[in-house]
Amino acid sequence: RPDNAGDDDDATVEAELTAALADGKTFDRVAAAGGWRVELLPGAPDEVASKVIDNMRHVLASGVSTTDMLLRGQTCDDVLEMLLAGMDPTILPEAATPAFRCHCDESRVYRTLALLPRDEVRHIVATNDKIEAKCEFC
Repeated sequence: RPDNAGDDDDATVEAELTAALADGKTFDRVAAAGGWRVELLPGAPDEVASKVIDNMRHVLASGVSTTDMLLRGQTCDDVLEMLLAGMDPTILPEAATPAFRCHCDESRVYRTLALLPRDEVRHIVATNDKIEAKCEFC
């Protein structure tokens, strides 16, 4: 933990980093609450890991918590840009509300049928059996 990380930041940055978490909290009021979690994906190049660690150290060394940033009017995208500085991040448009829906269509059914073993297909054709496709999601 860097000495100048600020009293209201809880964070860990280590040389063998696979994940880091920071949160900010303000107890006298609840005007904002924020934090971040960074986790390297398996196989992430060492250069990416080093850059992310350097960026996290820089953010923590500023002594300003994520909550403070939000209270000053910065956005989550601003925090993300700080953590990914120098990496040319692409910030996607605001995500839509998650929805569970089926993406089945006829071509997907045909692709699934193409995975059947040839012997099974021959048996189905020879016996004139019906093939029923049922989406377990729907």
